[in-house]
Amino acid sequence: MKKSNRFGFCNISLKKAVAVRFRSFSRKVSKSHTETLTAMMDFFEWHGISPKSKFGMSEQNEHAKTRKRVEANIAILRDIEQTQTKPLSIQMDLLFEGQTRQRERPKRVERLFADGTASMDPPENDATMVPREQLESAERRFADLRKDMAYLLDRIKLVRPALGKEQLRLEMSPVRFEALKAGFENKKE
Repeated sequence: MKKSNRFGFCNISLKKAVAVRFRSFSRKVSKSHTETLTAMMDFFEWHGISPKSKFGMSEQNEHAKTRKRVEANIAILRDIEQTQTKPLSIQMDLLFEGQTRQRERPKRVERLFADGTASMDPPENDATMVPREQLESAERRFADLRKDMAYLLDRIKLVRPALGKEQLRLEMSPVRFEALKAGFENKKE
């Protein structure tokens, strides 16, 4: 009867030069040949590389990926610094200095006319002036258009059908819609 191997060892046939090289390598890495071989296989599996592939190319690819990730992180940090940190630091500086910024109001510019007089108001005979009645009429029409547009927008609803794309639905009677449309066409003129 054969004795059963307690540790479950088996033999592998290697060339003598390879076996000598492996033994010297194994002494540097770990206590046993089994641990060395296990560590080597784990390394290759973990990093997803094959012993037959050129390591230099995959290393360059990893460097390129790492560089892109670092550049993306730098861009994110710069964005955070500009949009969040700098305004906060300015506010903190102002708070601790006890100063408040006041908005500068634009200065009124005086117009000089050909006769050398200065006036804050535009001249009465300026060709670019609009008569007050026309201005008030345009403002009324604009206010009416805003009301009509707000009314129209309030009647638009988003519909999400079970199948197909989302759609906008106008919930208004056809008579009211035609009246609104006619009103818009009248206000164009």
